[in-house]
Amino acid sequence: MLRAPFVLLRNLFMLLGHLWSSFWFKLGYLFRRKKKLYIRVDLESSYPFGPPEGIARFFQSGPSFMELRENLARLRDAKEVDGIVLIPQASAMGHGQKTELYRLLDDLRAHGKDIVAHTQMPMTADYMTLLSADSILMSPAGRLYSFGPRFEQYFVHEALQKLGIVPQFVHIGEFKTASHRFLHESMPLAQRLMMQNLYRSLKDLLLERIAERRGLTPAQADRLFEQAPMDAPTARRGGFIDGEVFRESVRGWLEAGELEAGELEAPDAKAPKNSSDTLMLNADEYLASAPEPYRWKPLFRRPKRFAVLDLSGMIVMPNMNIPGQSAVTIDPHEVIPALRRVREDARVAGVILHINSPGGSALASDIIWHAIEELRRTKPVIAQCSDVVGSGGYYLAVAADEIICERSTLTGSIGVITGKMSAPGVPAKIGVNFEAIFEHDADNFASLTEPLSPEMMARMDADARSFYRRFLQRVGQSRQLSRRRLHRYARGRVYLGEAAHKRGLVDHIGGMDLAVERLAKLCVMDAKKTELTYISHRQQDLKSALRGSILQSPSIQAGALGALGQALVPQASDWLDALAEPAMLASLLKKDPILALMPWRVG
Repeated sequence: MLRAPFVLLRNLFMLLGHLWSSFWFKLGYLFRRKKKLYIRVDLESSYPFGPPEGIARFFQSGPSFMELRENLARLRDAKEVDGIVLIPQASAMGHGQKTELYRLLDDLRAHGKDIVAHTQMPMTADYMTLLSADSILMSPAGRLYSFGPRFEQYFVHEALQKLGIVPQFVHIGEFKTASHRFLHESMPLAQRLMMQNLYRSLKDLLLERIAERRGLTPAQADRLFEQAPMDAPTARRGGFIDGEVFRESVRGWLEAGELEAGELEAPDAKAPKNSSDTLMLNADEYLASAPEPYRWKPLFRRPKRFAVLDLSGMIVMPNMNIPGQSAVTIDPHEVIPALRRVREDARVAGVILHINSPGGSALASDIIWHAIEELRRTKPVIAQCSDVVGSGGYYLAVAADEIICERSTLTGSIGVITGKMSAPGVPAKIGVNFEAIFEHDADNFASLTEPLSPEMMARMDADARSFYRRFLQRVGQSRQLSRRRLHRYARGRVYLGEAAHKRGLVDHIGGMDLAVERLAKLCVMDAKKTELTYISHRQQDLKSALRGSILQSPSIQAGALGALGQALVPQASDWLDALAEPAMLASLLKKDPILALMPWRVG
């Protein structure tokens, strides 16, 4: 009862403030003299999922994806906004996050907002985002670098032999291919079949989106890849863009709606004499001045809410330093306290786990699975999967009540690997002699110079199969699949989300909005009236916060590279990751002998 008067006063003051700001905002809107209002939205190359907490708040300059989602929802509901001018940077988002972004932009269009996108030198990933617009404009001298997807895998077995390095790995399932590059000189048949199927599925998704959004047949859409790169006139004639316009002339293009596409090629060229019919504001300026939605808080009880917990990155045990990987990891010592807080919070009605992980430590995966299972016994849990939910990442997802993923989410990879790499021939080549004192074969597991004996490899194989049976048991209980049927879908095989859905490995195809709807149904609540609260589990120190700030800095990302250079930065990052991958795998196996790790990623 003591709470009610204070909440009432707070509600009244907030209501007065909302009415006051709304009055002045609408007064300014009346003086607009019926100008069309377009909001310029500059899309970042990538977004962290949730807003930073703790010391990281002072170093993350751009918005998170959840904040972008809220901002686009405000623009969607703003009656005075007629349209959006979309300016995307070179995209470094994964397929899942991009699909979620497409859905948010499609929602704007469904609410009557005209979306115009402008680009200068887009790559294929950027063009997929541009397709969400009603009109696509490109600078007259721009180029469309629409190179198609390409899967490649390097094999280093022969190089390792020359160096005197011996790879010894056990993989349960012929599709569990994380160690194939070290064991084989070329791609095994099972791996080739899986990669060909994934390639075809991903290419079909791209062609379907291009054809649907541009009104083309799949064969016409494929010309985008076949004839790459394209200059602006060729792209316009092919139906891939709508106009050749300098960025400074976008407002003039909006006002000159009766002109033919491509006519407005220079700043203010052919613009109407009265160039005040359209008003264009930056999103930050508009959102700062527009009144935020007002919500009346209940007087006598606190409203229930949904918690959103981000599980992104490699799954690791504590204090595991992984070469070639960022500081973004899933550590059970950080995740479990966050899950416990959510479980004990009476205001939290249900939980959405945003999972974006290729897996990692099998032990850490099982520990976190158990914590999610305990949470699920008290509150509904939805797993909303983004770019990848592979191996250990999928292990976490099956602890939830329902699994939701995108059509392009890399899913599955149910299997494990174990083993090591040793270099018995390297020391002698450089004049180094190693001597060791040990008693049992197992003592050589951590040795850099002594390979494992056949007997030890047999025991490692038995150990891996034991965990694989546990993995199948967890998935089978969750998905209600027979062991025989599940084994047919497992064996390390990776699927896109749509194929995983057909096999019963996931429940629904969709994104965050669907996750909220499904959770609201399980909690018997109104999805539109329930607040989402982001819960962070990361314990970030000053060093990692500074490093994240530097890596996300636009000046560091762009430099003097230009548009094409920015687009190639992610590819350079892939090369560096590929070089660091053997060290990463060796480091993981040294700390945790059994891995539930996805074999590779799709760029």
